[in-house]
Amino acid sequence: MSLDSFPIDEQDIRFVLFDQLHVERLFEYEAFEHVSLEETEMVLNEAQRFAKNDIWPTNAVADREGCIFSSGEVKVPECLHKVFRIYADNGWISLTAPEEMDGAAMPSSLGVAVGEILTGANIAFSTFPGLTRGAARLIARFGDDGMRQTFAKRLYSGEWAGTMCLTEPQAGSAVGDIATTAVQKGDEYFLTGNKLFITAGEHDLTPNIIHLVLAKTPGAPKGIKGLSLFIVPKLWVEPDGTLGAPNDVTCTGIEEKMGIHAACTCALTFGASERCRGLLLGNEGEGIKIMFHLMNEARIGTGLQGFTAAAVAYLYALDYAKERI
Repeated sequence: MSLDSFPIDEQDIRFVLFDQLHVERLFEYEAFEHVSLEETEMVLNEAQRFAKNDIWPTNAVADREGCIFSSGEVKVPECLHKVFRIYADNGWISLTAPEEMDGAAMPSSLGVAVGEILTGANIAFSTFPGLTRGAARLIARFGDDGMRQTFAKRLYSGEWAGTMCLTEPQAGSAVGDIATTAVQKGDEYFLTGNKLFITAGEHDLTPNIIHLVLAKTPGAPKGIKGLSLFIVPKLWVEPDGTLGAPNDVTCTGIEEKMGIHAACTCALTFGASERCRGLLLGNEGEGIKIMFHLMNEARIGTGLQGFTAAAVAYLYALDYAKERI
């Protein structure tokens, strides 16, 4: 097997999906009565084609080029721009999203199987649509109708990208130590603080990035019970949905990592000029409860990244061993 070809264990994926999980049983329920076995096979085949022909060829190239930080901006390897647009335009971000979000409303089990294929082709690239999907799902579930129409739909379509912003220099595993603040002024909140290790926190794949930021409001209880969650666009979004001025969100640097150089891990500063505006998602004090829905999804995604990296390595090793016998 050449390193130019992307190895996929199609038999294993289909065994788990059809013989072990019996995904077709889900089609008996109203939520998935529009799905058929034929359509499921078509989705898997198209994912394999997309992974092999479009995503995999960017893997080594993008890693060698890496993300470039300069003057507060991050440039993603050029080859990923076309792939992200194909990914978004063909509906892969919204594969399991509900129909009211213009999604295909496919079962999550099929979404994970597709994720195994697409993630394995380029783990670094997968971070961009993966976090965007998670942010869209969170806003669609906990936001009001205006938030769903303005933000969730545009995230699901890939017009904009998303992040989750938790970690701070002094608050890693101790999330309750977060020091970022949010002060209410009318319907908006003004945020001030610093976030660290924010995957896809700044890039040029989309014209806007929607940050989901954990912060504390004045007088909030100590610890995680005092955290609230805010929608903070990189560029402010006007009431008519058009993009406004920069929203005082600044990238101050990106991490140098041993691998996945095409994925940018950013340090972000909110409100350096006291002009960073955000919208409350849910109610005050519900931030950690809401964010855990995204964190739990991200844990599955991170596990999938590790699994697919091991799977690709194993399949290459297996092929090499067969050649040596």
